[in-house]
Amino acid sequence: ANVNLKPSQKELLLWHQKFDHCDMQRIQSLCVDLDGHPQIIVPKEKRVSSCVRPLCATCQFANQGRRSPEVKINLPIKPPALRAGDLHPGSRVSLDQYMSSVHGRLPNTKGKEKTSKKFTGGTLFYDHASGHIFLVHQVSLRTGETLQAKSKYEKFMMSHGNEVKAYHADNKPFGDDAFVKAVEDDGQVLTFSGVGAHHQNAVAERAIWTVTYWTRAAMLHSIIHWPDSANVELW
Repeated sequence: ANVNLKPSQKELLLWHQKFDHCDMQRIQSLCVDLDGHPQIIVPKEKRVSSCVRPLCATCQFANQGRRSPEVKINLPIKPPALRAGDLHPGSRVSLDQYMSSVHGRLPNTKGKEKTSKKFTGGTLFYDHASGHIFLVHQVSLRTGETLQAKSKYEKFMMSHGNEVKAYHADNKPFGDDAFVKAVEDDGQVLTFSGVGAHHQNAVAERAIWTVTYWTRAAMLHSIIHWPDSANVELW
């Protein structure tokens, strides 16, 4: 109902909401034939792929972060490209783990299990070549469940005709002897970021932020647009 938006911008905003607040630049790329890839979205308005991207109120709320008033923003020195040379899916995959202070219930329960049996976090896999993100939620972040997550990811990659050849991760917890041995037994290469140099695994760190941001946006969208619905209780 915003009279300041053009019809093409309104439709772009609707697609943005339909795809769980995926970034609009990516949505616009799906509206055209790009480098031989077929058009995924066929919009009603012709200029959806080229119009000025409107602001989304939900995303503005979800993107807010806590910052001290004295913090100064400096432009960082651009590091070497972490994904340079990784041209095929599986050539190199970045690993990282995420934690949640709010425990999540298992998919096969009604949420009545003990807190110690609920999800506490998981492992994220980020393929350098395709940018594909794969998540495996875990009850424990110990090596045993992390190896199970690795197995699930590799089965997924094999189902699409790809083989994981190398991993890149932080020393903790992926430097555990059991994990290193499992990687070596599978004929894969495992490299680590330097001590205290989390920026060397920036692609995985950024992927975790992206997933968290999209989840927050989806939750806020439900609260803003349907405040009296059952979706709020679900969140």
